[in-house]
Amino acid sequence: MENIVIGVSGGIGSGKTEFARRLSQQIGAPFLSFGDLIRDKALKLGIPQTRERLQRLGETTISDIGWERFIEELLAPWNRSAPLVIDGFRHKDAVSQMRSSIAPLQFKLIYLNVERAVRTERLGLVRPLDAENIDRLDQHSTERDVHADLMSLADLLLDGNKEPSLLVEETVHALQNIASPC
Repeated sequence: MENIVIGVSGGIGSGKTEFARRLSQQIGAPFLSFGDLIRDKALKLGIPQTRERLQRLGETTISDIGWERFIEELLAPWNRSAPLVIDGFRHKDAVSQMRSSIAPLQFKLIYLNVERAVRTERLGLVRPLDAENIDRLDQHSTERDVHADLMSLADLLLDGNKEPSLLVEETVHALQNIASPC
């Protein structure tokens, strides 16, 4: 696959991380994650890694350093001569800055559209407390942005209710059709 940056977005429990990891393995691309970057910052600062604290740290970091520097920090380990898969796009400004930061390379945003019942079930397997509180979590401003803004910005909208291996196969095929040479 050509030198392309693929971003993955979707609501809490949509399977973003599993999908992004599998896609990166399938196409032989490095994997980076906004969530991992924030969790690393929290660890270094001694901040508990609860969803609320991590969201607050992410918001504070963006407010302090801005999107351009935040994206630069995320991309620092990446060799620009290889494709890249990035997990966890949560803001339209992150998409805009990513497009600017990697230009002239292509950026394609994938949105996993998943029914609430499926998201709740998936969360119940890994974070039962989040599954119980999905209605409250979906009301956070970041989650509202994900569902409202990022879905409409997506280059590829996937039925995330499907099994990840099938989604990866569909994505590789779709990317071959929508990715044009730079």
